[in-house]
Amino acid sequence: MIGRLDGVLATRSQIVTELLTEGSRWDLRALDRDQRQVMLDGRDDPAVQEPDPTPAPEDIPLMPALGHDGRLGYQELAQRTGMSESTARRRTSRLLRTGVLVPRCEIAHSRSNYPVFVTYRMNVPSAALARVGSALSGVSAVRMCASISSAHNLVVNGWVRSVPDSRRLEEYLVERFPEITMVDRSLTLANFKRMGWILDDEGRAVRPVPIDLWRAPATV
Repeated sequence: MIGRLDGVLATRSQIVTELLTEGSRWDLRALDRDQRQVMLDGRDDPAVQEPDPTPAPEDIPLMPALGHDGRLGYQELAQRTGMSESTARRRTSRLLRTGVLVPRCEIAHSRSNYPVFVTYRMNVPSAALARVGSALSGVSAVRMCASISSAHNLVVNGWVRSVPDSRRLEEYLVERFPEITMVDRSLTLANFKRMGWILDDEGRAVRPVPIDLWRAPATV
C-alpha cells in the first residue's frame, strides 16, 4: 500500500463514478486513413456483448497471468493457470467479449510526440455532466476522462507536445465548453509506473507488477 511507504505522509482517494474514456481507447494518430482501413477490414465481427461483465471465481487466475504478458498463447496461459488449453481459450474469450479484460498497447512517452502529461480538475453542472464528459472524451489530446465524487466532479488527463501546449489545451477546453469551471491543473514531471508496469526514466517497461484486485496486496 502506498501509505506504508517511507516518506509518504498522506494519501487521498477519489471515487470514479463513471469512466468515460481511458488509455486503451486513446489514438496516437500514427496510422493514416488507408492503414486504419486495413486493420478494420481484418478485424473479426464484434461479438454480442454479454449482460454480466463480471469475472467468475475460476476466471481470476487469468488476470495476473495476462497482466504479466497479454501476448501469451493459450497453451502457455493454460500452463500458468493450471487450466486446460480449451478452458483458457474459452474463458479468455468471454472476458474479452464482455469487456472485463481490455487489450491495451502502451508506448514509451519519451518516444512519442506527446511527452507532457497534464491533469485538469473541473466542475460541470450536473445536468450537463454527461454531455460535456462525453464530448471531452472525443478531444484528441484527452487520454482519460472520468466523473468523480469529490469537490470537483470531472477529471481529465491529456498528453500534449510541450508544457505551453498544456495551457493551450486548457484554453481550448474552456472556450469550447463554457459550462466548465476549471478548479486545478497539474503537470506530471515523472511517471514511474503505469498499469502494472515499472517504467525507467524514458518511460519504457522494466518489470511487471501485475494488478490483482482479488488477492491481498503484496508488500512493496
